[in-house]
Amino acid sequence: MNRKALNPPGEATTLVSSGAGGSSSQSPDAEIEFVNVEKYFLRDGRLVETLRDLNLAVPRGQFVCLIGPSGCGKSTLLNMTAGLFEPTAGSVRFQGSPVALPNTKVGYITQQDNLLPWRTTARNVELALRIKKMPKAQRRRRAQDIIDLVGLSGFEDAYPSELSGGMRKRVTLARTLVYEPDVLLADEPFGALDAQLKLLLARELLTIWERTRQTMVFVTHDISEAIALADRVIVFSRRPATVKLDCPVDLPRPRDLFSIRSERRYGELYEKLWLALADDIEAGEAV
Repeated sequence: MNRKALNPPGEATTLVSSGAGGSSSQSPDAEIEFVNVEKYFLRDGRLVETLRDLNLAVPRGQFVCLIGPSGCGKSTLLNMTAGLFEPTAGSVRFQGSPVALPNTKVGYITQQDNLLPWRTTARNVELALRIKKMPKAQRRRRAQDIIDLVGLSGFEDAYPSELSGGMRKRVTLARTLVYEPDVLLADEPFGALDAQLKLLLARELLTIWERTRQTMVFVTHDISEAIALADRVIVFSRRPATVKLDCPVDLPRPRDLFSIRSERRYGELYEKLWLALADDIEAGEAV
């Protein structure tokens, strides 16, 4: 592979390598595409390589889960899709064009809900529409439709402090969905929740996705969650991350997240993904 100059953040290039590590050709059906992407960060006076020659395409409407060892660069990939970071080298494309900075066509959900405590559920959900100067009556109708969709009818006037953790997460999801982004990015959105609530919200997210079919890129450390949700699971190696395994999830939809775990194919997929992860996780623990 032809290596590029190592530029710290803020001095990124958008050159595309034509070396053996990948191809500079574009996938015509890709909503998101990483071509020969490398990413370095400047930390404590030295360059740290996070992503190495990463090649990945996500077709429109696909639900993709990213798994890998902690700190391997999964969140960095989301941040580049959102236009928050530039690649040090290579190309990140969205709907066929270089990613805008920031990318206003994506919605981003994280572990933290970041709800405004002085705004009610309805007013938190409406906020993006208000910023877009949507007429008041129209934005209220739109917000109510989304509030109903996420199961929060009756809590429109509640403040974040009056809501449970699961309800706050639903408000966050509603606030992201309300302006109809083309792509949803989710960075371990249920990671801080207990197992039962996590499963319940994952089921609700899947139900919503099956209705909207928005492109989804979802980061998780939970193999079970990845199999249950995704059309495809991408396994990253340890940092500097490359794609170690690209695994289609050939389980039928719609899926019942409670019964799917008893299926033989689920067990086969779990073993395949775990074996791909195990060496890097064990190596990380030994460091």
